[in-house]
Amino acid sequence: SSGRLHPPSAVRAIAQGGDVEHRVEIADEEVAIAAGYRPCGTCLRPKYRRWRADTESRKVVREAEPELRIEG
Repeated sequence: SSGRLHPPSAVRAIAQGGDVEHRVEIADEEVAIAAGYRPCGTCLRPKYRRWRADTESRKVVREAEPELRIEG
């Protein structure tokens, strides 16, 4: 499933004078994820939770990896 075009949280933020200059609407989920966007935490809560868990897992792996040092 895809997110809503105008989820209630976005409508509320806009009504309260939220910054709409940076709002992006992408029709294709695959393109959005490839571009670095995340699922909406409000209207796509299960997908957002999976994304968040995956992100935290990748963070733990990165922290466990030794740093790459380039000397020159």
